[in-house]
Amino acid sequence: GRPRAPPRRDPACAWPRSTIRPRCRPTCTSTRARNCAGWCCRPACRRSRNITTWRNSGRPRVWRGAQRRTDGLTHFKSVYSIFVSRVDVYTEKNVPSLTPAAQGQVGIVNAKRIWQLNQTFWQDKQLPLQQEMIFASTGTKKPTDPPDKYVRALAGADIQTNPPATNDAVENITIPFPRQVDQLPPQSVLADIDAKVDQQKMETVLMDEGTKKFADPQHALLKLIAEKRATLVTAK
Repeated sequence: GRPRAPPRRDPACAWPRSTIRPRCRPTCTSTRARNCAGWCCRPACRRSRNITTWRNSGRPRVWRGAQRRTDGLTHFKSVYSIFVSRVDVYTEKNVPSLTPAAQGQVGIVNAKRIWQLNQTFWQDKQLPLQQEMIFASTGTKKPTDPPDKYVRALAGADIQTNPPATNDAVENITIPFPRQVDQLPPQSVLADIDAKVDQQKMETVLMDEGTKKFADPQHALLKLIAEKRATLVTAK
């Protein structure tokens, strides 16, 4: 295909528009950085490794595996996915004692902290390709939240997989999106979150819920296939 022009950048904005990505589907076969039918494609996407989590884990294992590659690290690419808004749904339900300033900020704080750890971890590995974060679940869940809440809070680096409605809302916002990904809330907010949110419990609950969201449709599909197969066998 024809090379694409570099992303347009607003002079007042620290964030190329192309880093706002639609939801992904794993069908891309190109190694060129482009968008194809909704897939967030980065260089060497066929050789990427993806970790999806709510907490900071997995990178050392990915790195140990990467060093065992027989074809070297020239095309090695890892992306570390972190869910954002679902964390705030959890705390609103399970940690109502958070202060108003902290409630609704836990997902953002969690994502920013892990982003910084991700930067630090890969900094000394001297890899040709940037090892990036994917900020997932960036659509707001509360009607009272501005639609760009998470997009704006995490602007400035890496990749976001935003719902189409969120992208549409962002496209209609005329004010710039300055870099915020490395800016944490005041220390009082961080202290309240650290004192009241049980990270292990939150991870367990969200992992169970997330697994169920994937497993239930899969089980339903397998059941439907079995029923269809039985019908076809009977028809013979």
